[in-house]
Amino acid sequence: MKSFFFFRSIIFLFLFCFSLSFIPPVYKLKYGGITRQEWDKDEGKITYKLYPGSPNWQNLSEVSQMTLSAITFAEDSKFYEHMGIDFNSILLSLKTNYKAGHIKSGASTITQQVVRMAFLDSRKSYIRKVREIMGAFLLELFLSKKEILAWYINMSYFGAGSAGIRHASHLYFKTKPSDLNLNQSIYLALLLPNPSAYRKKLLARKLDTKTQIRFLSILNELKNSGAITEQQWEHTINTGDFGSPITVEN
Repeated sequence: MKSFFFFRSIIFLFLFCFSLSFIPPVYKLKYGGITRQEWDKDEGKITYKLYPGSPNWQNLSEVSQMTLSAITFAEDSKFYEHMGIDFNSILLSLKTNYKAGHIKSGASTITQQVVRMAFLDSRKSYIRKVREIMGAFLLELFLSKKEILAWYINMSYFGAGSAGIRHASHLYFKTKPSDLNLNQSIYLALLLPNPSAYRKKLLARKLDTKTQIRFLSILNELKNSGAITEQQWEHTINTGDFGSPITVEN
């Protein structure tokens, strides 16, 4: 009997230690900070420390509401509805990956992206996805939606060496996050989560057809949700390509 309890205790201790190493330490986003690394093919390795109140940190109150809405709808339209995981998106992603024969779609929510950016590497695997999901569940218990979104906009990489919304606002538009207008907000949302695919277009101040389609998709999401008015939508259609009209069909 004693040997049975001893064996069970060893198993429990092993599982406990494994869980501590397997589940990302998301508590650090509540009680501390992180050191973030980003690899850019042009800029090389970019390393920066981040925590609420750090020099480059922007509170949500210091960022245009238009920008927050554009980023949220572009990256995770159900952000305020789920508890870190969008199960429908995950099931759709699994079907897509099965048909493709490899991991093509990740279906990550904003919460999952925060966990990945803070604690996991960029290599795609199902093990990483499980860790990401478990971390997202826990993070939603530790932080409010506003706190998670604040981490996201401060941690996200917008390309060309711009880490976080503050750097990105200055780099692309020479302005503060609080002064970003609707067009600029959508431009920044376009960059996520793949800045290398869009940053040159933003720097060149010209959108190709593919980028206009994505721009229009985000704009329509904003209008359909009630985040912008019909008049704002129409004005942005006429000026969306850096002062020129969006030419793709709605």
